[in-house]
Amino acid sequence: MMADFFMSLLAWSLFYFYRRYFVDAVVYDTVPSPFSEWKFYTELVVIPVFWIFIFYISGFYEGMLHRSRISEFFQTFISVIGGSLIIFFTVVLNDAVHTYKHYYLILMVLTALEFLAVYLMRLRISNRYHLDLSSGVVGFKTLIIGDVAQGVVEAAGLPRHMGNRFMGVVMRDKRIKGQIVNGFTCFGSYDELDEVLLKYKIEEVVIGLKNADIGEIQKILNVLYRRNIYIKVIPDVYEKLIGSAKLQPVYGCNMMEISHELMSSFQMRLKRLMDVSIASVVLVLLIPVFIYITIRIMMDSKGSPIYKQERIGKNGKPFIMYKFRSMVVSAEQEKPLLAKPEDERITKYGRYMRKYRIDELPQFWNVLKGDMAIVGPRPERQFFIDRMVASEPDYFFLQKIRPGITSLGMVKFGYADTVEKMLKRFKYDLIYVENMSLMLDFKVLYYTFFVILTGKGV
Repeated sequence: MMADFFMSLLAWSLFYFYRRYFVDAVVYDTVPSPFSEWKFYTELVVIPVFWIFIFYISGFYEGMLHRSRISEFFQTFISVIGGSLIIFFTVVLNDAVHTYKHYYLILMVLTALEFLAVYLMRLRISNRYHLDLSSGVVGFKTLIIGDVAQGVVEAAGLPRHMGNRFMGVVMRDKRIKGQIVNGFTCFGSYDELDEVLLKYKIEEVVIGLKNADIGEIQKILNVLYRRNIYIKVIPDVYEKLIGSAKLQPVYGCNMMEISHELMSSFQMRLKRLMDVSIASVVLVLLIPVFIYITIRIMMDSKGSPIYKQERIGKNGKPFIMYKFRSMVVSAEQEKPLLAKPEDERITKYGRYMRKYRIDELPQFWNVLKGDMAIVGPRPERQFFIDRMVASEPDYFFLQKIRPGITSLGMVKFGYADTVEKMLKRFKYDLIYVENMSLMLDFKVLYYTFFVILTGKGV
């Protein structure tokens, strides 16, 4: 980011001088020095910050060590073209020119200066990263999943420049835990995979199973999906996953990588920016409403107006979710319980809030904190997740993204008062995750407003 900021500052300075001494000089008799204009100094700050924003929403600052130089080139080029067009139509188009053809030249110079300045520095940094990877200065803690004769050797054959530091192997046979197999320590069986990932802080996994069926592979993937881990698979595995997982080639070897991006980086960043913007506006504008609701809850029943509860979020990480309290304080004493439509624990005003989803409003604070999104699968408690996973192991797939205030499952199915109903609602959330897009988010929000306006929250 620092490199992009200063190189964008350099590019804009050169472009500003070009406009003054090569474009304005043709139109005007005398041209003022850029150093005497406040606009010059203002744009020296604003323009580089704008470029950082463009590069951020393009997803450039995530997963850089795993990005090839080719993809870095094209990602930089496309981002620069898009940003240059925005700057041209908002900042440069009002410039006086001798002929309209100068506009084309101005846009070309702007694009060329920004691209060359930013990309050449990025290339230098990337070369240093790749040199550190190939020399072993930095690397990724890597776990191999596969039996001795079924993929360990193949997995270990990854090129040196990939930066994999093989920590050990997880195997099917529980009896060889702790033994050295082909130079690798066996950390345990597939059933212990999640514990191994956390204990050794694994960053990458290579699945080297040759004779496993799709069901066994899917169980392993369900565990891996909970963690922000890069997954590589050998040919025998990815041939079975074609059509059921997003695969992309790994440069320099015959493996494939399972993409952990459900939406494009641009859409994902834009979704997050929209979430933060909307949550900020809601939390500020609805302060009087929050005060009124707080008073009503305190008048209706004793206890704190805000109810806090631990839920499971992205990558299986627990977080505290906030709601306006709609039940009596002692609603749950022994074990977690689901609310039923005519539940006696629900207060009078709480029933009204649940009908119009008013009790969910404090979750905009969770959105601002980064625990949740506005649209996404509803977060559940670990108690109920364990019960659902027993019937639907694919539930872990939902934990690849942030949970939401509203979801396709909530608007299409509604509240669930039994685990069986939660499993039916899960099907809708699974459809959402598999087809994530900003357009689908807008559709879910439309349905949500309809539910709120008609009072069909329960």
